[in-house]
Amino acid sequence: MSKKTFVPAFTPRSLKYTVEKKSSHVWNLLIHIPVTLATHIKDHITALYRQYTVMPGMSCSTLPITYTQHYFAHEIEQDTQKFLYDHFIEDSIHFFLQENNITIVNWPRLQAIEGDATTGYTFTIGLSRAPHVSLTDWHAHTFIAPKRKNYTDLDIQVESFIATLQPTKAESQPIVEAGDWVNFSAQLRSPHIQAPLHSISNYWLRISIPTLATPALHQFLGCSKNNTFSIPATALSANSNLQTQSDYSFDITIKHVVKTHKLSITQVQSSLETATHTELHNKLIEIFSFRSDVSLRKAIIEELFYSLFNAFRFEIPPHAITRRKELFLDIMHKNPENSVYTKQKHFSTHVTLLAEARLKEEALIDAIAQYENIHATPEDISHYLCLASHDRLKEFLYFTPLTEETLTTDRPCNEHILTQVVRREKTLNAIIQRLAV
Repeated sequence: MSKKTFVPAFTPRSLKYTVEKKSSHVWNLLIHIPVTLATHIKDHITALYRQYTVMPGMSCSTLPITYTQHYFAHEIEQDTQKFLYDHFIEDSIHFFLQENNITIVNWPRLQAIEGDATTGYTFTIGLSRAPHVSLTDWHAHTFIAPKRKNYTDLDIQVESFIATLQPTKAESQPIVEAGDWVNFSAQLRSPHIQAPLHSISNYWLRISIPTLATPALHQFLGCSKNNTFSIPATALSANSNLQTQSDYSFDITIKHVVKTHKLSITQVQSSLETATHTELHNKLIEIFSFRSDVSLRKAIIEELFYSLFNAFRFEIPPHAITRRKELFLDIMHKNPENSVYTKQKHFSTHVTLLAEARLKEEALIDAIAQYENIHATPEDISHYLCLASHDRLKEFLYFTPLTEETLTTDRPCNEHILTQVVRREKTLNAIIQRLAV
């Protein structure tokens, strides 16, 4: 590194934000990275590329800096931008939206990156604002929830399922094992300054030993709440050209451990918000009672949205529908049976209608969550992941991340992604409880 530059800790609040309103629904959010931070990160990436390879016959242990800057110019620039986005921009987007109480449809999209380390970077993020929904007296509306089938066999099935759950046992400090979800905080540190480089970010990680992205993530195994350790910065980054960013590291603190391979009765009761055995039994009936291959849980939700959309009418911008349709098609393309679906008559029309319906459901739920000031806590996320990790109990969940890979990937998931989904699920449950008759 040619020069050690002092860099104070950068937080989302310290960055500069500019909004360009393209229309009532389309905004561009410009996030400005100062020269001090950009230069520091680029110098760091350059120093690492000096160790990236050594030419045969060269006696030096590192490449000359001028050669490195010239030969790896594109890779250095690309890694610098990605490093900044992964560790500074992503959190800043969610900070801006939360601070300004802005609700969006679809996920923010990176549209452009301008500038360089000598002038600072400007990241342009595309935002699609959610339509306004007037919710005056929304709680005055009611709906008739479908009823369970009265087969006694259903009660026997539910009791048999409850019997398979682990008996309650107090485990004050659960140890991280394969299959568990871990909630942890990460704080980026540079070897060149004493203070942390940025504020704390929170992540969730599913511990799947055979497919963990990097060996560093194996350090989570055997840990418990409040344990601390350090891992290389690349352990929390994906698809980087340079995978040995050992100079920078994250200070890791374990905040919560969710045991999912052996669910206890207490876990399930807490996740489903039931206090007694009878309440748990009646709740589980929703995923055991089916009519025309549709569970009672799904039928209740469908009836709820049918009632709400008759009371609250609004439109989703066409560009948002198109983008969600593209996402659905991309997910379906990975399905081995995709060619069978695409050959069906009116396939494209059905996907468009599905995209519009899902966006309207999310927009309405987000509007009610904002109106009622509903927030998702880390405990709510734990309950969600507890249900999502069980093949039968995940039938309770209606809202999922935009791609299923969020819950199955072997890489850490930013807490903001799960918070949005869990907030919707929490709001949906509150609405059902309040409006069902």
